Amino acid sequence: MGADSVDGMIEISHLSKEYGGKSALSDVSFTVQPGQVTGFLGPNGAGKSTTMRILMGLETPGRGTATIMGKPLAQHAAPLRTAGALLDARSLHPARKARSSLLALADSNGIPASRVDEVLELTGLGAVADQRSGGFSLGMGQRLGIAAALIGDPQVLLFDEPVNGLDPEGVTWVRRLCRDLAGQGRTVLISSHLMSEMAQTADRVVVIGRGRILADASLEEFTTRLGEEHVLVGTPETTRLGDALYAGGAQVRRVDPQRLDVRGVDAALVGRVAFEQGIMLSELTQVRTSLEEAYLRLTAAEVEYRSGSQPNQAQPMEAQR
Repeated sequence: MGADSVDGMIEISHLSKEYGGKSALSDVSFTVQPGQVTGFLGPNGAGKSTTMRILMGLETPGRGTATIMGKPLAQHAAPLRTAGALLDARSLHPARKARSSLLALADSNGIPASRVDEVLELTGLGAVADQRSGGFSLGMGQRLGIAAALIGDPQVLLFDEPVNGLDPEGVTWVRRLCRDLAGQGRTVLISSHLMSEMAQTADRVVVIGRGRILADASLEEFTTRLGEEHVLVGTPETTRLGDALYAGGAQVRRVDPQRLDVRGVDAALVGRVAFEQGIMLSELTQVRTSLEEAYLRLTAAEVEYRSGSQPNQAQPMEAQR
């Protein structure tokens, strides 16, 4: 499939939506390009699912537009051949057999029945195709939902929390599937709360909070812009090294009796201070900010509910004794 700018592009423009007078989306705009996996991230209630439902024509926006390949999905002659989505794995009728549900979807869009067996095998459901989906585990239900999304061999894929209920093998399979689809020039938009998984899957991230776009950047740009690199240093003389680094303006926190977490300076400076003080080091590691750390930093003020505990802040060595 082609990867031209319009062929497969998702475009959200000034999208707004309210429920009962409460704003779910407020002037949301972003694009999703083909040939890459875009992670759609945000706290619960941020507006991710609402945006995806509007894209698939399941909700009507109050204002703005949501188009796929240049027009709303409903205006495409065969929607399932244009875009496939996993929004709710329980949407397929539980009393129907897996194959029957997929055959009905295929028939509604003029898709050959042979495609049903292809997606059943692709998702690992071939052996249970003639079982009722109501008896499926959560993970098997997710796989069936993904099979339904793939039934039309679409250019655009939307996956809302696709790894829910999957075991580690299943999570890895979803990651590879998304990467393979993007590698074929398709457009993949995926939401997930598993930041470690998104870090291995996404090329780009769009972060939403309380219905507003907070960030739209490549994964590297996002972690660099919001990141705060730090240094892990191992030494039997944590107090002496910590005092020397703190005197030079660094933020120092003792991790354990023989390790320090140092912020505000790089590994080269820590090594130089240790050398000048004649202090032996057993570890000196420059640590880059993870996607999870950057995400939490950005969305700290956007969550509806928060726990009472907060992460420890870096403190001078005097506060650690």
